[in-house]
Amino acid sequence: MTTFFQTSHRHAGCGDLLAYIERDARDDLRNHRGEPLTDEQRAAMLAHSERHEFTRDFILSPENGERLSDRELSLRTRQTMREFLADRPNTVYAYGIHRDTEHPHVHVAIAGSQNSLYMDLDDIRETRARADEHFVERGREHTLRRDVARPRPERTDRAPEQHQHQEQHQQHQAMTHNMDTSDPDRGADALEASLLRAERQQQAEQTTEYTRAQEQEQGRESEHDRGRGV
Repeated sequence: MTTFFQTSHRHAGCGDLLAYIERDARDDLRNHRGEPLTDEQRAAMLAHSERHEFTRDFILSPENGERLSDRELSLRTRQTMREFLADRPNTVYAYGIHRDTEHPHVHVAIAGSQNSLYMDLDDIRETRARADEHFVERGREHTLRRDVARPRPERTDRAPEQHQHQEQHQQHQAMTHNMDTSDPDRGADALEASLLRAERQQQAEQTTEYTRAQEQEQGRESEHDRGRGV
């Protein structure tokens, strides 16, 4: 299995793209935290895209999408986007989950400068590989754990000692899987908590980088003014 990945860009604001995503989405548009996109956030994203006159969009459609819940699709989208935007400062995105076709997919709108959102063929291949890792590989592991944890029919011709040993083994297996991620909700909760920690750290690093860049720019302007005798 693989993940269908498609990207395109336009030299324009993201208003029309957000309207399209929202029209066919199962729920509200979501921000980078997986929360409903507020009117204020939408307005800020639109202004950001219009200021840079650049918008990029992604379509992420895993082959196993029908086996992933909306929450799982949302979490794995955020994982993929967090990694994609890690070294692309001053960018913002929103997304919606579409189940209006044979294959469920996630449509993402990204606003930022053309330089920050530039993608060559290597970038596209790398992003597709990341999507495969998060949507398909981990989705397959999740499914396998649920299948293993599911009770199996018992044979009645097994000797009592065998039956007791098998029962103990199954109890141990179930306990082990419960401690891991066989419970979809528990696994999703752990993933969401991990994502929130990573997103807070990434936001703090980007804020520090932005502040440093602003200070450097102000320093250059001051030197320029001093040179002119201002």
